[in-house]
Amino acid sequence: MRPENPNTENKVTIDLARYFKYEKLFDHETEYDFYKILRDEILGKRFVAMVQVPVSSLVGVRRRKELGFKAHFSKIARKRVDFLICRIEDLSPLLVIELDGSTHAMAKRKERDEFLDEVFAAVGLPVLHVPVQPSYDKQAIAMQIAAALGLVKRQ
Repeated sequence: MRPENPNTENKVTIDLARYFKYEKLFDHETEYDFYKILRDEILGKRFVAMVQVPVSSLVGVRRRKELGFKAHFSKIARKRVDFLICRIEDLSPLLVIELDGSTHAMAKRKERDEFLDEVFAAVGLPVLHVPVQPSYDKQAIAMQIAAALGLVKRQ
């Protein structure tokens, strides 16, 4: 009698038919409207907007081999930011933009937002929170972004 291989026990069979492609990258039309304003009206030839960027692509955790690394990494591992403004020439991250809808008023979401704001502040990456709106004032958004990027003085 041959001994059972312990590695095959409880193995999940992957069913590729369970996967599907999302039809759109954005969850809400307001996110796409905001992106179009960034792309067409604001960023020009110096900057580019990335969408749904994983926080772990923007922020690393030091001292990988020390106790607590996994706990620190897990705090950022599955989180994403709505938009990231980068310098077009080298894609260096310059500004995080979060569209704050009704879910941002919930306690858990507020806690998440506060934590990420603190992390981004600690690494020197500014965050701009923009309330979700049925339509956006292009000039107002352009001024907010320019101010956050340090291109104009804040009023």
